[in-house]
Amino acid sequence: MLAISPNGRFYAIAREDGTVDVYDARTLRPVRHHALVSPVEALAFSPNSQELAVEDTGNVVRVWDTCAICENPTRLASVAAQESVRALTAGERRIFAVP
Repeated sequence: MLAISPNGRFYAIAREDGTVDVYDARTLRPVRHHALVSPVEALAFSPNSQELAVEDTGNVVRVWDTCAICENPTRLASVAAQESVRALTAGERRIFAVP
């Protein structure tokens, strides 16, 4: 599964094994790797490209701040502390275009 940020700065790839990789589209370098417990069901950037929503098959949604990813790519492990694990509201589901 592939998602490209609306501003063209990032692209994210989710694999069947539950891994998600985010890349800087300008340099093609990876900026984040995360391994989820369950496979990814949906992957979408927010319209302003500032967040990436990842929903797994267990209906857990993670919302990652892409600004935190790009500002300090050497501290990727600490970025996990900035993620929000929660259910999306109906409004957020529409914003992220998650079914």
